[in-house]
Amino acid sequence: MKLPKAEHSVPEWQAAMEALILVAENGGPTMLVRIGVTRALNRGHVREFTEPGKSIIGGAG
Repeated sequence: MKLPKAEHSVPEWQAAMEALILVAENGGPTMLVRIGVTRALNRGHVREFTEPGKSIIGGAG
């Protein structure tokens, strides 16, 4: 897959590519690359949380 030219200078993609190169050249934990790529893919996404006091775990609020 190819990264569009406009995305090359985005800091999240720069960090992900640097981590990929380091892991490829020196070995190491690939989880760091996965985290970097996931952060780059999800940049700009606003996380939405439930209302205060409501719990989605266990079904009771």
